[in-house]
Amino acid sequence: MGSLVVIDDIKDAKRETILAELCGSDGTIDETRLQNNIDKVNGYIANVLTDVYTIPESDPDPILVDVAVRFVIYRLYGRSHTVPPAIKEDYKDAQETLEKIRTREIILADADKRESNDILVNQIHDEKSFDPDTLLT
Repeated sequence: MGSLVVIDDIKDAKRETILAELCGSDGTIDETRLQNNIDKVNGYIANVLTDVYTIPESDPDPILVDVAVRFVIYRLYGRSHTVPPAIKEDYKDAQETLEKIRTREIILADADKRESNDILVNQIHDEKSFDPDTLLT
């Protein structure tokens, strides 16, 4: 399984001073703590999408990256602070997006390719008379 989001993605989404308040001390970010939260979110999303989508080793779909970033930020706030309403709303939207991916209301680019290949294979075999040798051609 690849990683949906890395530390730099979180730093791009939130100012480092805010991240230091959420998961650091003395004005510095505790990158180990941040990475632990990232790992938990990556694992959670991969688990939710187990039967629908395989996280690629590189270049994950931007929709999933966005969902993962919002989940990580929510986790960071929830661990040590009161979660602001805007962060709660982002998290709720990210949950809804993930559910739509899981139920295939949203089809990710890589998942779409797999589905179209499956359809092509089925059409080829439907057009031929089936025999055991057909599977080998």
